[in-house]
Amino acid sequence: MRGEKRWLLAAALVLAMVVLLLLPSRFSVGPNWIVPVIEGLLLAAIFIAERRSDDIRPAVIRGMSYALVLILVAEAVFVTFRLVTDLVEGGPETNSAADLLSVGFGVWIYTILAFTFLYWLLDGGGPERTPPRSARPM
Repeated sequence: MRGEKRWLLAAALVLAMVVLLLLPSRFSVGPNWIVPVIEGLLLAAIFIAERRSDDIRPAVIRGMSYALVLILVAEAVFVTFRLVTDLVEGGPETNSAADLLSVGFGVWIYTILAFTFLYWLLDGGGPERTPPRSARPM
């Protein structure tokens, strides 16, 4: 993957981390900073591993990418479940329309970003990694 694409993905991941930090602390598995810190460390490790030039580098980067996406998707499932539970049972953000909309918007954005990373990973890195249909051998 070219550097500019990696930086674009890093920017999207930073946005996801900021969204998590802006959600109420009840929407985190533990302290509200723990998941963004783990995501940031994995991102830094991916950038560091990318600069190495040994044979295991692609496998290490792929493994760390899977771990990062697993954390993103697990947290997206958790925050969505937390929001739905609060909607059904009544949570603090259900007392104010503005609070409910801001939390709902944060959960929505985080979920979109998390599953974007999942689809990117399942697609093998996006459209540039897959040859066009006309260039594929029969």
